[in-house]
Amino acid sequence: MIVEHESRIGQLFDSYVRSWGPICWRDQCAKIQAPINCEYGTMLYALGLIETDSVVMRRKLAATRADRSNPIKQFNILWLAEEAEHGRALEAAAEKLGVRSLTFSSRRSIRDLRSIATWPALYLSGFLVPHLDAAYCTLGSVQEYIALTTYRRIGEKLGDPALDGLLRQIAQQEGRHMKFYRGAAQVLLEPRQARRVTAALLARLWRPPGVDLFGLPKWLEIFRPILEDDVYVGRLLRADDLLADLIGDSIARPMKRFLETNQTLLL
Repeated sequence: MIVEHESRIGQLFDSYVRSWGPICWRDQCAKIQAPINCEYGTMLYALGLIETDSVVMRRKLAATRADRSNPIKQFNILWLAEEAEHGRALEAAAEKLGVRSLTFSSRRSIRDLRSIATWPALYLSGFLVPHLDAAYCTLGSVQEYIALTTYRRIGEKLGDPALDGLLRQIAQQEGRHMKFYRGAAQVLLEPRQARRVTAALLARLWRPPGVDLFGLPKWLEIFRPILEDDVYVGRLLRADDLLADLIGDSIARPMKRFLETNQTLLL
């Protein structure tokens, strides 16, 4: 990474760290009075597992050295701490809705094993190494957008003021994560080759958060109730606009393609 890029991303990190810190969720969670709802309780529990599973992404970063920039590395330390706290809050909220556990076969499919192995393989390819940090930050920005969109819509749909307040706290923090990732991506995507490589990687490898953890059939089963909500789906599709804004209009629209490909499985 050139010195100018390092300095500019360092400024983004300095801005982020001013508001860094765990959310205060325990008192808010204690006030939740929503009725038992196993569908959405399961969804919240799954989201909690996805948040705490962020450590796997950290391992991928270490393998590929996509976080070799010091500001990105320092950001990820704080990001993991905040994501872990989100996981605890979401699991506590799920319990309020009547769900205390979730059974699934974690990463046993060939699809998931391939996903974990892919990023280190890209590192070994050599050609892509200079641009993996751009791809990572672009991926981070879109995944955080999906997360905050999901939390906000669940809060709206369930209508419990305390739960909505808790989910908005988490969404606001995800928004700060997204701001860092997006700003860093804008810096790192300035070279044309970086945009080309990032577009190619995301077109081939991108999937929504949690698909690698649960496997596609289980993921669709868990999130079916909200994926049937037209308002939510409309907001999800804006993730493609975010990518187009970062990379250019030539980027495939992965969210639209994913939803259309799996539409029949949701019927």
